[in-house]
Amino acid sequence: MKLSGDELQLFGKLYSGLMQFGLGEKADTVREQRDQEALIAARDSMFDNPRRITTFVKKNPLQFCPEELEIVSSWKQARLGLFYIARNLKDYTLFVESTEKYEPSGDIFGVVALDKPFTKIVQTPLPVLVRTVLLPFQGKIIFDGVMSFYQVDLGDDVRQMLDGICEYKMRRSGIIPSLEGVRTAGKRT
Repeated sequence: MKLSGDELQLFGKLYSGLMQFGLGEKADTVREQRDQEALIAARDSMFDNPRRITTFVKKNPLQFCPEELEIVSSWKQARLGLFYIARNLKDYTLFVESTEKYEPSGDIFGVVALDKPFTKIVQTPLPVLVRTVLLPFQGKIIFDGVMSFYQVDLGDDVRQMLDGICEYKMRRSGIIPSLEGVRTAGKRT
């Protein structure tokens, strides 16, 4: 599943505005040079310090409407970190949160793609390990469009463990389909 055209357009407007605010004077240079590392650093800084999101919402430098500001404000619940992309399902793709030691934490998120399905983004067999940020967006979980892929051979033991975790959580309705009301951005992996 992926966002509709209207949803994608709204997300792009809000997210680019927030990142532009986060980059400050460097925004034009980063955009012109397509500096992915600077963008990732700005993103990580923004979501590691949710007060910056609060500042953006209070200042409202781009004159977003109240509904748009509410969406941006909800991004204080973002989950920045390592995730195993474990399985593609009809309604979403399963992202299993991981620790910095590459151990699954047990939280499994149902993530909706932006404009391309995850089967087109991830060209290797699942599971794969990525660093990204998951965001609440209109009752769904999305990722911000930027993933750093880790070149790690997961091995059969990790694959079997992730399959077991996913099966267990799916039977127990343990998949998290929305970040609204879930732990705040203070928890980082």
